[in-house]
Amino acid sequence: MKIWNDSAVFDRFHPRLFHERGDMRYYSIENVRSQELVVMPDPPQWAMLWGTVFYRSRAFAGTCQRREKSDFLAIEHVREGQLLFRQDGRMYLVEPGDVCLMLPGHCHEFIIDTGSCVKSSLLMVGPLLGDMLERTGLAGSDVLSGVDGGKFEAILDLFRELSADVGWNAAERLGCLSFEVLQLLTHRRTVRAVPAELRKLLDYMESHLEEKLSRELLARRCGCSVPALIRLFRTSLDSSPYRVLTRLRMQRAVRLLVERELSVKEIAARVGYDNALNFSTEFRKRYGVPPSAYRRRFCGM
Repeated sequence: MKIWNDSAVFDRFHPRLFHERGDMRYYSIENVRSQELVVMPDPPQWAMLWGTVFYRSRAFAGTCQRREKSDFLAIEHVREGQLLFRQDGRMYLVEPGDVCLMLPGHCHEFIIDTGSCVKSSLLMVGPLLGDMLERTGLAGSDVLSGVDGGKFEAILDLFRELSADVGWNAAERLGCLSFEVLQLLTHRRTVRAVPAELRKLLDYMESHLEEKLSRELLARRCGCSVPALIRLFRTSLDSSPYRVLTRLRMQRAVRLLVERELSVKEIAARVGYDNALNFSTEFRKRYGVPPSAYRRRFCGM
């Protein structure tokens, strides 16, 4: 998860009103292939917390979903790719392993700006929902890192197994599974903090993407040796300097392509590639199409 500061990308999307009920409004631009959809039985009167629907899907670039004052909690677990998420004006880049909490009564939206995103979603309701969110501290959270994604997916599989059973035991188990989900989100793994010197280095990298940023240069900027730099990236970001730099360059390239002011060759130079062919190869590896095709497909040029 990364804080996102560019609201302009959200403003490019204009979803249409899809559903309205009371104060709740749901807007959508769909570019989604559903992989699995399970609707749970209606909750019994005694149910204090209940998972109503879960689905697994792959959403493609151009997808936008916006909800205003919904009466349920939507839990979105990103498994592959990434999405941009905004809740009450706070914006995030959500990456694999992160979980978005679309809180009841709030205004939130997500968009797939590039590529595609595979995610699992669970909707929850119940008279104890608001109190549980407050008591666990989840009511103050937008995006969670460190959630045990494998366990979350396993709980969804249990929901599926019980969805066709209307017996008392199944209903009781479904209620318990709903509580288990919130416990899982609350007692997540401790997220490693990014050291201050690494945050400064990442800021430097973002502001100098057009330059030759070798490992030796980055190590000097960070005041350490190259092996120590590699260990720092591995322990703090689960990545390498090269992979992080490439990701930053590709994200900048996408923004420049969308702005439509520069040629592909000029964009390659702006993000640190002397050879436009090498840039196009790396871009295609990440987004599935070369930069020129991406611009035509997603930007109308």
